[in-house]
Amino acid sequence: MSDLMSRRRFAQWMGISLAGEVRGRTGGGEWPPHVRIGHKVYYRREAVERWLREQEQAGGRRV
Repeated sequence: MSDLMSRRRFAQWMGISLAGEVRGRTGGGEWPPHVRIGHKVYYRREAVERWLREQEQAGGRRV
């Protein structure tokens, strides 16, 4: 599990608030892949980086 980031670490890495992470994840729009383990949410850095590259290639859609 060393390659998993907590949602707090993910939010810091992305430069967003924890509230912004919740809105993004639950808002129904495009959002990086994540996994739930129990009641906690985690992000795999590699998956987030891949998702960001895909957003760039798609022409800079709003994230």
